[in-house]
Amino acid sequence: MNVWQRFWYSFKNFDEAFERAQPGEKYLPTKLYDPITTPHMQLGDFGLGFGLYFSTLRAIGYITFVAGVISVFNLYFFASDRYTNEELPTPLLYGSAICTRNEYVPCNNCDCNDLYQGWEFSDRCVTIREGKNGIFEEPLILAVKNRCLEEDGVMWKLAMVNLGSMLFLLIAILLLGIYIEDQAVKFDEDEQTAQDYSIVISNPPPKANDPEQWRRYFEHAFPGVRVAAVTCAVNNDLLVRALVERREILRTMELRLKPG
Repeated sequence: MNVWQRFWYSFKNFDEAFERAQPGEKYLPTKLYDPITTPHMQLGDFGLGFGLYFSTLRAIGYITFVAGVISVFNLYFFASDRYTNEELPTPLLYGSAICTRNEYVPCNNCDCNDLYQGWEFSDRCVTIREGKNGIFEEPLILAVKNRCLEEDGVMWKLAMVNLGSMLFLLIAILLLGIYIEDQAVKFDEDEQTAQDYSIVISNPPPKANDPEQWRRYFEHAFPGVRVAAVTCAVNNDLLVRALVERREILRTMELRLKPG
């Protein structure tokens, strides 16, 4: 199959179920997971995090594509002669907001040496102290002014497109969390693990610490059920920590004492 046939196969067989071979399998016929035709829900065979990674990647791809479609008006306007009619240094700048139509205009409130105004170390603000007729009484400050957005109504249109794109991204990010939670449930249900057939008793009797006794109880209370394994966890975390600390202290003493 060529690439397009593989894409079409993946689209038609999105619910196809795969079974991941165990490491070292040599008796059953196996093949590699195809990077194109493998259904998305089968990515959970490699672990929950692996499937959620590609689910998030796919969702972000859709979100950014729609956000780009919303911003098409801005891209078209920035690339048109209405915004800038000069040659740009590289084709990658076409559609960007870079403005090449600008000129120096007087700016009475500007201070070219003010770091907070952003003029310091910039050639977009210059101070002229003398002219053809001599030194000025007050320095003339000139700042660069862009002439690309002087058309009436353009600023509002660009602002509305940006606002719509930001609102879409905000809603999409909120829905992304719900989508990821739903994908986590689907991946978990698609895979069968020991946790799916396990139960936890959180309030057992104080002296019920015999696994064999628990096994007989379950098999008697639920006829037809076969217990595979029983583990009794003792709430002795503080005791275990104390024993570990005691062992470390004894080991330290042995290393510091002289032999014999």
